[in-house]
Amino acid sequence: MAILKLSNGIQLVTDPMSNCTTVSIGIFLKIGSKYEVESENGMTHFIEHLLFKNKKCDQHDGIIEHLESVGATINAFTTKELICVYVKALPTHVRYVLTALVDMLTDFQVTDEAVEIEKKVILSEISRFRDNQYEQVQLNLLKLMLQKHPLTQEILGTEAGIRSYNKEQLISFYDKHFATNKLVCCISGAFTESEAQDAISILSSMSTVHKDEINVGELTYNRSSIVKESEAFQHVLSFGYPSMSYLSPNMTTFMTMVQLVGGGTRSMLSKQLRETEGLVYSIYMTPLSYREGGVLVVNMSTPISNDVNQLRHSFHTLMKCIYTLGVDERNLERAKQMTISKIVFGTESNQARMIELGKRVLYAPYDETFNTDPFAQHIADIEALTLDDMNRIVNEIFKEKPACSIIASNKT
Repeated sequence: MAILKLSNGIQLVTDPMSNCTTVSIGIFLKIGSKYEVESENGMTHFIEHLLFKNKKCDQHDGIIEHLESVGATINAFTTKELICVYVKALPTHVRYVLTALVDMLTDFQVTDEAVEIEKKVILSEISRFRDNQYEQVQLNLLKLMLQKHPLTQEILGTEAGIRSYNKEQLISFYDKHFATNKLVCCISGAFTESEAQDAISILSSMSTVHKDEINVGELTYNRSSIVKESEAFQHVLSFGYPSMSYLSPNMTTFMTMVQLVGGGTRSMLSKQLRETEGLVYSIYMTPLSYREGGVLVVNMSTPISNDVNQLRHSFHTLMKCIYTLGVDERNLERAKQMTISKIVFGTESNQARMIELGKRVLYAPYDETFNTDPFAQHIADIEALTLDDMNRIVNEIFKEKPACSIIASNKT
């Protein structure tokens, strides 16, 4: 793979895969909910929806129909730090796809009617999110731990905010944040050198728009607890430990530790709390890592027939034991192999590989990016991990009790 920084600031990642017969192309914009002020909350995700309605694409009968006419598929997602629009296509259509994506992202204009229709769609999405207790208990945890930091803002926004936004506000928000020096294009899969040159030509045609990085402030952590009630038939719990930025040099050790302690049915948490004590059906760790720092989340639920305080006690007892005794060589080797397998399985897909590479390049300062295969380097780093490396991270992350968010059932 290779990275080329174009004269307008766009970074192009080309990642040829000789065993592929398709190509995945993604555009990554450094626009996310953490860059919104409170009165803009939800605008980034709203923009993601409206990009598909850009009037510049009307000449194609809409971007989706335009790409489907050559058999391509398009989708998009928004995170706290970016918008990604991505396409999977046959290699002969690289120029066609990239031209359509550039049209989609530039000269952003939408109609009042499109805004009103997407409001209804997003409000439906928010309602579905509100009904998901696992999402709500984790949201409560982040707001508890990170207080008023911009990373606590909801990606979808609020019902009141979404209803209030108009076309002019949304276009102004996009224009305020769109910049070519905050844009990455990644192409993974089957493509020729000629098609890579086409990509350079098309992306270089975009006018230069440079904007400075936005500093959203350092993270500080609160380790208290919050309990809310619901009428569900289970108690839902989320524990949070302060963790690390994705730019940390210890990220490889950290992710292997997550696999060992809380990843999958054979993790230390699952073996104790599910298989030995029978308190949970599933329990899993989710590392949330951002430029400013991170939170290691542990999610679980238990039926109302179980005592939620017993589950809390069993969890804290187990984590204290892990912190005190550390991990052994056998478990370390199993975690290393599981982590390596997950990397290999994930990167067999050109779409998954494209998304991972695009995010990495967008997140890292340009002079810290890479022109070699980062996945091979990641695997080599995992293989080199020692027991001392692992227990050092265990001691760092689990030395204090975590914050706790609970949605407790009020049924009896």
